[in-house]
Amino acid sequence: MKYCLADNIDQALQNLQAPIKAGISDMQIAETLFFLSQQKFSSLQLAQITGIKDYKIRHYIRIARKLVPEVKLLLYKGKITFSMARVLASIKDEEQEDQARKALRLGTSVQRFRDKVKKGPEFENQKDKEYFTSLAAKLSEQAGFPIKIIPDKNNKNSGIFSIQFSDLTGFDAICHRMKLNIEDL
Repeated sequence: MKYCLADNIDQALQNLQAPIKAGISDMQIAETLFFLSQQKFSSLQLAQITGIKDYKIRHYIRIARKLVPEVKLLLYKGKITFSMARVLASIKDEEQEDQARKALRLGTSVQRFRDKVKKGPEFENQKDKEYFTSLAAKLSEQAGFPIKIIPDKNNKNSGIFSIQFSDLTGFDAICHRMKLNIEDL
């Protein structure tokens, strides 16, 4: 399905002059802005022409580029919001439609959905979970401080290594053990 509001630059620019008044869907706006960006218009130029904020223009273009056709249709029909579409655009293509339909079925708020997507699964499988939990426990015992290891869901070679402290004395002890001199800072 084609959502772009025009076949040429002049028609596209004219249709975007007052999109809200004209009852144009967010998907139509996104596809039309994407069409214009491919015609070498910058998001700043499009913002000046349309009155839509520059950052929002970039969001629209990203949605047009990243959403799979089934999710674009949901946005076009008003089944999902612009904010939900932004979150869905950050998900892998093969998961977008299922996640969108699940969020609609459960009535998930955008904020809750965003938090779920941002957090993602901490561990890919039970074996990894057991390994990192065991490793964190052993390191915590050696260091004398609670340690947590969270692998990055997008890059198996990176993650977060956090050391928890409950007061400033604990913080100072961590810095001392790491040979960090915070007095000079």
